[in-house]
Amino acid sequence: MKKFLSLALTAAISVSCLTACSQESSEATTEGTEPSEVTTVQTAETFETQTQTTVAPAETTTAEASVSTEVTPELNDLFTQALDGFVGVGYTPELCLGSFDQDGTIYCFLCNATVVVPDAVPYWAIVYIRDDGSGNVSISKVYQPGYEAMSENYGGDTVLVEDSQAPLPGGWTTTEDLTVDEDTAAKFRIANSIYDPIAVLATKTGDGTYYCFIASDSDGALKFVFIHMNSEETGATLGSNLIDIESLY
Repeated sequence: MKKFLSLALTAAISVSCLTACSQESSEATTEGTEPSEVTTVQTAETFETQTQTTVAPAETTTAEASVSTEVTPELNDLFTQALDGFVGVGYTPELCLGSFDQDGTIYCFLCNATVVVPDAVPYWAIVYIRDDGSGNVSISKVYQPGYEAMSENYGGDTVLVEDSQAPLPGGWTTTEDLTVDEDTAAKFRIANSIYDPIAVLATKTGDGTYYCFIASDSDGALKFVFIHMNSEETGATLGSNLIDIESLY
């Protein structure tokens, strides 16, 4: 009986020692090992979701123009050929607003127009020329933007009026230069951070200043964009009118 108790006691002591050694070994391993670095992998699905829900502040959002309005040397040569023999008004192409096919190719230009008389005041005209593809190029139609008509229905129908040398109705005055300088661009950005201003065509004073721009949207479509700046230099977009040169022809 004593022998049996002695053997049982010995076995219990051995198990106890083994357990203690195992715990010490585990603790030593934990204390002597640096915590492993946790790496988070962002799946494509997660990234896509975040991208779709991230919106840049409106005041820093600008659209990039995806349409060229440059009057290339080739286009300038075509325009010069079309103007040959034309008298009464001189037209200088400043912007090419596009082209389309109709019994040849129709090109649309924004031009600086000046009546051939002393002290004439220049203005902006929209001139269509036609190239029939057989060497015949001619002026087809000439219009002016209908600033006042469009201002009566901002965002409505785009209005072009017949070319006229009379003062613009409604108190509008055409700019001397199409260039959108830094000051004018800053005013445009205050009123509109979506479109890209290309040219400033006309202004009108009264309860602040009204502007008519040609601007492009994020898809590259050209539009007449009207903005208003008050005396406190805060602005608003009043409306935009699509320049669909084919439907306006």
